[in-house]
Amino acid sequence: MVQLQGLGRVLCHPLTLAVVSLAGVFAAGRAEHEWLSVPFSLALVAALAGLLFLASGRLAFSVYLAWMGIAFVTVVSAIKFRLKGFSLHFYDTVFVSRDPEVYRFLLGSYLHLIAPVVIALGLGIGAAVLLFRIDRKIGWPVSARVLVMAALVVLVPLTFPAEASKDRYFYYMQGRHMSAFFVSLLDLHNLVVESGFEKRLQAVAPQPPFADTVDCGDRADLPDVFFVLSESQSDPGYFPQVGNGAGFLQRFAPGAGTPHQMQVETFGGGTWITNLSLMTGLSATDFGWRSPYLTITLQDKVAGALPEVLARCGYRTVVMTPMDFSFVNEGPFLKSIGFETVLDIKDIAAPFYHLRDNFYYQAAEAFIARHHREDGRPLFLEIQTMFPHSPYEGRMEPGLKVEGEPFSGDFQANEYLRRMAVARGDFQDFLDKRQA
Repeated sequence: MVQLQGLGRVLCHPLTLAVVSLAGVFAAGRAEHEWLSVPFSLALVAALAGLLFLASGRLAFSVYLAWMGIAFVTVVSAIKFRLKGFSLHFYDTVFVSRDPEVYRFLLGSYLHLIAPVVIALGLGIGAAVLLFRIDRKIGWPVSARVLVMAALVVLVPLTFPAEASKDRYFYYMQGRHMSAFFVSLLDLHNLVVESGFEKRLQAVAPQPPFADTVDCGDRADLPDVFFVLSESQSDPGYFPQVGNGAGFLQRFAPGAGTPHQMQVETFGGGTWITNLSLMTGLSATDFGWRSPYLTITLQDKVAGALPEVLARCGYRTVVMTPMDFSFVNEGPFLKSIGFETVLDIKDIAAPFYHLRDNFYYQAAEAFIARHHREDGRPLFLEIQTMFPHSPYEGRMEPGLKVEGEPFSGDFQANEYLRRMAVARGDFQDFLDKRQA
């Protein structure tokens, strides 16, 4: 009993609380990967501590439990980010938690990650009970505790990160493990506001289904089909700020021939959304705020997608992606729409996801050769590349010089154009090898 009282005095001493909180500040910096959102994260801890202090009157207990509660959410968010490329979001309770298959999958595949979190949660509850018993109440009246709580709660909106005010789904992809879940609570209004898409669907008269047939032509002479999704390429001619943008892309791939425009929705980010629209023919924009989550919500719900149609014609359907299979659930979704094989970052032995495009083409060539040795079917292969992707603050492949540099007086604009030129050259090399 004496030892417990001594431990209580040490844990509840203001200096101990200050040291623990200071350590929490540095931990918040690591958990957020960006100091600009740390004040908001710390405001969340302070607000939670204020609410607990109002309810319990115990200062040390309130501070410790606030840190432990936010830390638990942070760990769960970090684990989800590692597995899916998205931080913890309130929508997880809407789209995922009600499906019993999810729990069976998680327990069967990720028990090694879940068990330590559950054990830590149990230890945290035990520690909270112990702290509640050894921490003495501070004799502050309720009115004073209400004022403290109100002052701390006000800090939350005052420190809200500006970058999360719009297009929040990008925020959930940046590894903001401590704050992302609480930022996602602003998306709750989407669940009660009927979207225009749903209203239009309700107004559409029922239509007979399309015939479930596929015309494959002469199956004995089906060609291999290669589709390249070159990340972040856009015609500089569309931007008047780039003086020499007209004809830029054609200049660096003359052998590709005259471009034949194909219309597909594109986005200033979220390449997996564009890929979904192309492969399925669905307009992701029509889904509004749901569009970033379609690879989750539409898994196993789309029939007649392009890879499925080609598979029915006898094609082996393969996609090569520079990301992990589970990133934004794109791998499972692509398999659900007819891709037989998904080659992710591990399968192509990529040391990093952001590499020069010729790395992915070389990996594709190796796979194509292996396929032709082992499989007699025609091949449909989608190759996703990454070189022109942001950020542009640094020069990638610095020793690689392109004729005509610099293309712009602005460093970042020049780097973007240089990467596109390199990517177009790598694409031309791939075309030449395929033709040979």
